[in-house]
Amino acid sequence: MNAVTLVFVALCVFAVAYRYYGLFIANRVLAVKGDRVTPAVALADGHDYHKTNKFVLFGHHFAAIAAAGPLLGPVLAAQFGYLPGALWIIIGCVLAGAVHDMVVLFASVRHKGKSLSLIAEHEIGKTAGTLASFAVLFILILTLAGLSIAVVNALYESAWGTFTVACTIPIALLMGLYLYKVRPGDVAGASVIGVGLLFLALLAGPHVAAPPSPAGLPSRSPPSRSSSPSTASPRPCCRSGCSSARATTSRPTSSSARSRCSSRASSSCTRSSRCRR
Repeated sequence: MNAVTLVFVALCVFAVAYRYYGLFIANRVLAVKGDRVTPAVALADGHDYHKTNKFVLFGHHFAAIAAAGPLLGPVLAAQFGYLPGALWIIIGCVLAGAVHDMVVLFASVRHKGKSLSLIAEHEIGKTAGTLASFAVLFILILTLAGLSIAVVNALYESAWGTFTVACTIPIALLMGLYLYKVRPGDVAGASVIGVGLLFLALLAGPHVAAPPSPAGLPSRSPPSRSSSPSTASPRPCCRSGCSSARATTSRPTSSSARSRCSSRASSSCTRSSRCRR
């Protein structure tokens, strides 16, 4: 199957699910109304509650629902083929991932922006809230551990990738200062600045990863081992002499023969040491 066909089918499934299934959950299950004021507006304090541009929120939620899919999807495809990963992403996002994130998001909005554990404590009880807190903690630990392993393996011995990822932190800070201090609300300008700086970081990555070579200093290559007289291999005659001497000394028959073999072995090893020198 062509990869373009699979991508086209996935996009069609997502579009149909967004138009019909998502609309059913929003209208019938959650009873969403556009005239309701969100906690970010009703309880705005500049810290915990702050009104945010809808495109910025879309970026946050898009990254949240994607999660480990872009990292683990290729791994599953390499291990079991593309079909299990494709079915997991297409069917799982529609029936599980998107519904879960949407319900939790709107539940938090309905409860003045509280977290999942506080919602469980308010709706069910204190014990359920405590269990939900530990469950969320352990799930986050497992998720971060899996993502960390994937990122570390991807950046292992890659100075280029490490430099590019490290540059995203100051780039994000500059985008935040531009978006809230220089030109408040200019999401398009902040996006252009961020993408441009990230592209420059990608271009500078190979130069950072290259080993330093100071200009003007002559490069000194190490001497060749073949030209050194001290490491020259002994002649075959020396090896054969010592071998024959060892073979001869291993089978003495009398005291006179033993003395002749010892003298012959010592003379052969002396020639061998001279050859090595």
